[in-house]
Amino acid sequence: MWTSGRLADIAVDRVLLLVAARSSTGTLSVQNDDVLAVRFRNGEIVGADALKESLTHGLGRILVASGHLNRDQVAAIEAAELEGTVVDHLLVQNLVPADTLAGCVRQHTYLLLLRLLGWKTGEYKFYEGEVGWTLEPRPLSVEEVLVRASEEDPRLLGVTLPPLGYEVLKPLLGRRAFRVLSWQEESGASAVEGEWLTPFEDALLRSLDGLTPSIDFKERLGVDEFRLRFALHRLDRAGLVETARAAPVGAAPSASAAVAEAAEPSGAVGADAIPALPPPSATVPGTAASAAPPETAVSRAARLSDLGGQLGDLSRAFSVTLAAGLAILVLAVVMAGGSMPRLHHPFPWQEADRQRLEALRVAAVHRDLTGRLKIYHLLYGTFPLDLRPLIDTALVRAGDLRDNHGRDVSFEALEQGFVLGIEEDEEGETTAHLRSRYSVTGDFLLDPEFAPLDGERRGAAVQLLD
Repeated sequence: MWTSGRLADIAVDRVLLLVAARSSTGTLSVQNDDVLAVRFRNGEIVGADALKESLTHGLGRILVASGHLNRDQVAAIEAAELEGTVVDHLLVQNLVPADTLAGCVRQHTYLLLLRLLGWKTGEYKFYEGEVGWTLEPRPLSVEEVLVRASEEDPRLLGVTLPPLGYEVLKPLLGRRAFRVLSWQEESGASAVEGEWLTPFEDALLRSLDGLTPSIDFKERLGVDEFRLRFALHRLDRAGLVETARAAPVGAAPSASAAVAEAAEPSGAVGADAIPALPPPSATVPGTAASAAPPETAVSRAARLSDLGGQLGDLSRAFSVTLAAGLAILVLAVVMAGGSMPRLHHPFPWQEADRQRLEALRVAAVHRDLTGRLKIYHLLYGTFPLDLRPLIDTALVRAGDLRDNHGRDVSFEALEQGFVLGIEEDEEGETTAHLRSRYSVTGDFLLDPEFAPLDGERRGAAVQLLD
């Protein structure tokens, strides 16, 4: 059992949102005068059933209304002992096409959810796990259910959600604290308490810039109208947003207009489908100007929206140009300097840092060759006159005798050690710089103090060779 509680403590619409916000998969069981089971898959509703509802009063009624079955057929199916579910029987017997049956099942699920939203008391439990379903109807989002329910019966949510419009919203300064639900957190009593937002509502709140009309976020965020409408409603009810600019008169689309537009056949628009605009206000003598007509307000809002979009485009273009300019500048510095230290310290006042980095790089090359030269001495009893024998004996590779700038390492053998340096060609002359002298005094089997002289042992070899 994933979560449970009582509807007296939390409204059923918030329970549905909690399940959807966490992209849960499983079955929500709610018990009141009946037991309703709502199946979720990745936070979306894919089906619902009522324990006490008969086929005649449930899915069968929808199939009869759609004209695919008659009452006698529904009664016969309900009286028969079926192997499997009613949906499986209808598909196997080919009584209803699969696409049509999926639409009827979706409508039946929605009607059961409307019934569930009317429950004010009861107990709910959510059982996590995969849900098996022969038919694959188009899923119902929780937001779609709640928005449609508010329009059909405002008593279910206590409000009718407004349609999307051209009002411009922005986050409210000094707003109340809230937390964002996460599918990773454990659910429980903490989910009921306090103000919380779904991840999408939090992302929408961060996207409100005080310039973009609400209706434009549908395309910008790539969400459906139901989800956007409900998220804006939740942010407004939570007191997290305020209106930066109201919608111009006559610009906000209405729900009835949207329904009429959907019902109107393509290519044919009736005369009564065009809404009549209110007459413009008459100019009052003695005033400076009359109120602007709706057409003027709409055009002004459109111009402001275009201006906001152009400013946003300019801002993004400036950011890209600045980033590209900085990249070109760093590349030019590296190419001009011709050295890796300038990539890490490109500015003139970082010369001291560049010198320290260069010294560390040279010291690393010298330290590696020092170990190889001592190994050569142990093997052959003397240091080579140059570094070529190290390559011949496979102690080093040719690339190990050059630094990261491609400069050769210089070598000079001494009586009790050697000198390493870096050769650099300057105006045709080869000079040695960054020279380091290494002595073998104290090294096991290299220090003459540990070697026998004149046939006498001068000391014991007790030092450890690293």
